Amino acid sequence: MTSYPPFTPRRQSPLPLLFAGAAFALAAYLVLDRTGVFDPAPTAEPRPVTPRGELAPLEQGFVEVFERCSPSVAHINTSSLVRTGFGIAEQKGSGSGFVWDRAGVVVTNDHVVRSAREVLVSVGGRNYRADVLASSPNHDLAVLQLRGKAGDLVPLPLGSSADLRVGQTAIAIGNPFGFDQTMTTGVVSALNRTLPTEDGRLMHGLIQVDAAINPGNSGGPLLDSAG
Repeated sequence: MTSYPPFTPRRQSPLPLLFAGAAFALAAYLVLDRTGVFDPAPTAEPRPVTPRGELAPLEQGFVEVFERCSPSVAHINTSSLVRTGFGIAEQKGSGSGFVWDRAGVVVTNDHVVRSAREVLVSVGGRNYRADVLASSPNHDLAVLQLRGKAGDLVPLPLGSSADLRVGQTAIAIGNPFGFDQTMTTGVVSALNRTLPTEDGRLMHGLIQVDAAINPGNSGGPLLDSAG
């Protein structure tokens, strides 16, 4: 019988694996180097802010009107019950208004508070419950009485629409889409307009402006450049 020495497996050389790993590392380095990942971080200094100087007279006028008049503009939130196909549901509403006098009277649009079972008013940094004292659907006006101390609220000065001229500045302050104290500007586009309301009434003597007016502005004041 022929005998053979025991089989000893041949050990593979680690050199091919080392060469493959080195090639991969070199390729990864070259790729990352091209992206700039190894570049030193920039040491740029912040750019200086250039002082703008005084506001233009028109801007100064807008700022003054807003700062003086906005504390007298009210944010009105209402709650009412409406009939739906599933029964009775609560419906929320929002609008604007303005302080009429120091007795706590606020003027708004009739459609803002029509059929409301609860009226909440935020004005002058305080919150009030309010009652609807009177309304005129034909003029879309409503008068609210705030509950609580309101003697330090500042009424808005009243202007005469009969003195308006097309082309004058028109400034609206209100709460469009629920955003408090929003001011938009434009010009008086036309006077003595007549428009139908949703319930078929005609409203006369309206002032047409191109200032942005959105849901929530209803009831807010329209001001001239003197506030």
